[in-house]
Amino acid sequence: MEPIRLGIVGPGLIWENRHRPTLSKLGDLFRIAAFSASSEASRLKVERDYPGLSFFRDYHELAAWPGIDALVVLTPIPLNAASSW
Repeated sequence: MEPIRLGIVGPGLIWENRHRPTLSKLGDLFRIAAFSASSEASRLKVERDYPGLSFFRDYHELAAWPGIDALVVLTPIPLNAASSW
């Protein structure tokens, strides 16, 4: 079975600290195929860490891109819903 090709939206702090380490352990199930972010700093970081991978400034374009099977959407912490636990 081929790995699920993931598009990552918002490769910021939570990506670095939680999602990236977890996905690196699941390489047989998932493959990072592309990223989307609005900042130049994020684009440069992705270019350095994942040379040659597709990068989209508009996540709508990434979502429509046929090179992915699923999206991981990581929102900035202030935009997350409040937790009741």
